[in-house]
Amino acid sequence: MSKYTVIVSSAAREEVAEACAYIADESSPTAALHWLEGLEAVIASLGEMPERLPVAREDPYFPHGTLRRALHFRHRVLFTVEQSAVYVLHVRHGMRDELTSP
Repeated sequence: MSKYTVIVSSAAREEVAEACAYIADESSPTAALHWLEGLEAVIASLGEMPERLPVAREDPYFPHGTLRRALHFRHRVLFTVEQSAVYVLHVRHGMRDELTSP
């Protein structure tokens, strides 16, 4: 079983920071930390067999490879696999509009 390098884009990092701030404000800093720890585990798991996860609904708008998704509570981790690397492109709440461009 091969191990993939997981690379998180700056856009995904910003989206995670925004989600953490929102959760901390709406619920508690402890809840935000719990959410973040779980998300980090989901992202780390992409290093093993990332293609086991389903194709994202935005895949038709993505011109490079296949866009896949992992779930964490109500958030979707959008990523692509290229050779020996997984690129996490976005972390979006499931209620947000679909992405129509990469």
